[in-house]
Amino acid sequence: MLNAIRVRTRDHVRLAEVLGREGPRGMGGMDHGSASPMPGMMDDQQMNEMKHASGRAFDTMFLTMMIKHHEGAVQLGKAEKKQGAYGPAKALADDIITTRTAQIIQMRKMPGTD
Repeated sequence: MLNAIRVRTRDHVRLAEVLGREGPRGMGGMDHGSASPMPGMMDDQQMNEMKHASGRAFDTMFLTMMIKHHEGAVQLGKAEKKQGAYGPAKALADDIITTRTAQIIQMRKMPGTD
């Protein structure tokens, strides 16, 4: 499981590198601010709620928010595939769509998401 997390983290790093070097500019504001400009990003209130939760309540919040986050990644990946022109970003979008969709399915089977 830890290895899978490392692989997924590398996906995010690769996307940032692709976008930063040769792709679109202006991806600032990707923090977890209250405006939440990207699909599936947690806002300040949600982050604060997670800090104060524990046990099953934390698990439920975590899974619910991660599903939304991954759905946002899939949505952005599809947008890249449809509108993008940079080959490496489009290839990475394929990987993100595939892996995040599989993770969404896995998370929806876990207790706390029903």
